[in-house]
Amino acid sequence: DGVPLNMTNIDGNTYYLLFCNALPVFVLVFLGWFSVKFNMVTKSAFATLNVFVFNWAIPALVIHLLANENLRDWKYWKFALCFLILRVGIGLICAAATWLRSETAAFFVTTWMCTTWTNSVVLGLPILNSLYGPSAGIYTIFAVIPALWTEMPLVLVLLSRHQLQQEQAERSPLMKNSLPSVINSETPVAEVDPANPPPTQIPIQNDAALSCLSISKGVLWKMITNPMFVSVIIGTTLGFACPSKLPLALDTTFTTASQPVVAVALFSLGMYTHGQSFRGSGSDGWFLAVLLLVVKLVLAPAAMMGLCYAVGLRGIV
Repeated sequence: DGVPLNMTNIDGNTYYLLFCNALPVFVLVFLGWFSVKFNMVTKSAFATLNVFVFNWAIPALVIHLLANENLRDWKYWKFALCFLILRVGIGLICAAATWLRSETAAFFVTTWMCTTWTNSVVLGLPILNSLYGPSAGIYTIFAVIPALWTEMPLVLVLLSRHQLQQEQAERSPLMKNSLPSVINSETPVAEVDPANPPPTQIPIQNDAALSCLSISKGVLWKMITNPMFVSVIIGTTLGFACPSKLPLALDTTFTTASQPVVAVALFSLGMYTHGQSFRGSGSDGWFLAVLLLVVKLVLAPAAMMGLCYAVGLRGIV
């Protein structure tokens, strides 16, 4: 089941166990990279593997972990509350920075996610579960829950708005090309035959209210059909309704479906890393990237530790 999460006495044996648990992570990532590098698999297989990992294996793991835990224990919800407070606080700081820099809403969402979006949303969950056991998996999921209700809707709104703008941009040349680029007194104007009028141009839909309604419906649909969101709802419901273990048939099914998630997810991650490189966008881009990393890897964990101690949580951070 991995190394226990609460390690009060760390000795050489503990480090050896951590090494033994961490070694397969790096080996599987390397195997994925190696397979693409030497054409053992094509990189297009990455999308196929992701269908299984993100839509089926990880949701099965989430349901299995939550359903077999007594979620009536308030310690889990305190942990989620701490993450929510942390996200809201950093979100306010990112909003202030966006306003001071006169940036767009996309800048706000990007900086907010880069500083608070937990890496455990996807690949971190199977990794932490394999390293530290089911207790780490439970807390990882509860760290994700605030992001599902705060940041994910904003990301979906931005993506839907961008898609709507692209659709309008694709239709706009039809209007522009139907009109002369220069109109003056020397431009000949064709006479219109009343019996045979030219076709009417379809105006571009630019109704703000209709656009907001369309985006809202799209975001709601994507939320309720997101595999991670659905699995959290199902697992939480089962964890409340059945504080004890799942029936054997269900438990075996979810266990079998979630068992290959670590190997497949890490192999897929290795495939993705092949050919990737980090590029900065000028001195300001590098400075912002470093600042966001400092907030995410140093300041945010320190603040989270303080919040956990403030609400009486011990031994989990």
